[in-house]
Amino acid sequence: MAHAERGLLLDVAQAGNHVIAIGGFGSILQSTDGANWKQINSPVDVALTSIRFADERNGWAVGHDAVILHTTDGGATWKLQSREPDLYSPLFSIEVINSNQAIAVGAFGTIKQTQDAGATWTDVMAPAISDDKLHLNAITKLNGGSFAVAGERGLLGWSADGVAWKRVESPYEGSFFGIVPWGDKGAIAYGMRGNVYVATDASTGPWKKIETGTTSSFFGSQLLPTGALMLMGSDGHVAILSKDLSVSRWPAKTEKSPSGTVTGGTVLAGKVVLVGDVGAYSATLR
Repeated sequence: MAHAERGLLLDVAQAGNHVIAIGGFGSILQSTDGANWKQINSPVDVALTSIRFADERNGWAVGHDAVILHTTDGGATWKLQSREPDLYSPLFSIEVINSNQAIAVGAFGTIKQTQDAGATWTDVMAPAISDDKLHLNAITKLNGGSFAVAGERGLLGWSADGVAWKRVESPYEGSFFGIVPWGDKGAIAYGMRGNVYVATDASTGPWKKIETGTTSSFFGSQLLPTGALMLMGSDGHVAILSKDLSVSRWPAKTEKSPSGTVTGGTVLAGKVVLVGDVGAYSATLR
């Protein structure tokens, strides 16, 4: 694609001294500064939705058609490991445990895992969170080593090992689009219309609402070097959630101000790199 860095991008992750962004039509882009981008050959032409790295070389990206891509050279080249278009179940999120293990989740309760660097991907049967066929929009590994998922209709789930899952009582009936670790055993879940909730123990709750002062939906997040959490969403809204859970509007000046939906971000060499439906742009952290 010509100028793919200006098109729809859905996620971005750091791999060593550079970042890799992914998005519509199988787009894969690399940058060492967040401003100049090089397009990488992609083995697919469907939207890629989530990317994570185990280290500076090994990582995965997932997307529509239940696509799973793998890299062993920091994102310079990608290999197609799995694709199931007849499943009609896009994958929305992947969590990488190490260079051999990863878990992906997606539409209609889909959960897939690998234990062998993606040589094989197996379906995880988790009736507690999958039987209702709700979309699993996000998965994360918590700081204590367990896992949590978040999805539509307020779905929240927890697992000690990523295989056996239980449903966690939710305080909210709208969709969650993301979930991230917070504290030793806790998590922060975020989603529609500025709804953000926190629990000190993600396996049991309770979940407490954080007043964000916005009705813009949040779709992405990034932990900052200060320990604060950046939340990104619709209408170019980017908020900072401090360690004391107070919320403020992001004060940094971007090189290209966000105007559309911001879906993901990462930190690179003192800058935050953001992606969304207006492409990629960066700003200096302060």
